Amino acid sequence: MKILLIQIRKDVMKEHEYQCVLEKTGLKSDELVAFDIFERLVTPGDLEGCDALIIGGSGGYCVSQREIPEEIDAIIAVANAARHRGMPILGICFGHQLLAPAFGGETKMDRERQELGTYEITQLPAAKVDPIFSHLPETFLAQEGHKDHVTTLPPGAVHLATSVLSPNQAFTFPGEGVYGFQMHPELAKKDILTRLEHYRELYLKSMMNDATMDAGGGGQTEFDEVMARTFETPEAEKILKLFVDKIVRGGERYPAND
Repeated sequence: MKILLIQIRKDVMKEHEYQCVLEKTGLKSDELVAFDIFERLVTPGDLEGCDALIIGGSGGYCVSQREIPEEIDAIIAVANAARHRGMPILGICFGHQLLAPAFGGETKMDRERQELGTYEITQLPAAKVDPIFSHLPETFLAQEGHKDHVTTLPPGAVHLATSVLSPNQAFTFPGEGVYGFQMHPELAKKDILTRLEHYRELYLKSMMNDATMDAGGGGQTEFDEVMARTFETPEAEKILKLFVDKIVRGGERYPAND
């Protein structure tokens, strides 16, 4: 088993993200290969020998703003190459927001609907037959951190889950092992608190602008409110292991139309 994890991070949260994904997937360290998009541009050749592709989140960039256009275009090219090969793909937060336009959808920034902390996710009826969501309850809590939102799903995508502030929380395609998740299934409560603490000063100084981190805001009161509404998310944390077991190893897919 070899899964390629494309990382879009420059700070210490890069290693934190890797360890969180490693823990939640249940993979061994030699089975999850990290790729730093800022060391060199990823190419379709980097998919050789891989069984799946995961595109992670970003602490400093938004898909909608294209602050890193070369890196974004390179990831899009690799995502399309992986899809063409029938390779399972999972996009998390930034990865989710990138997969949508990569496959013909749209992602836009909307600060008024930003999510930071723990939020309730609700499955849609279409999720009942999905290999991943069929193992989860109809509603569950998940960690979030974003101000970009997928506003238009790609053609042919199946809408799987929603939240009050960000309706397009998850999608897949019939007969394909491709998933986009707006939520952070790699993060437990302790993990999101680590992220919040790491960015505390930026948050308190109201410096979380378009190119600072996944979600914006400012002020001690707001920060305290975010910390207070952060909870355990055991159901969401099953998603990455389900992706590996059901989609990558098991070859299960969302049912294709007859």
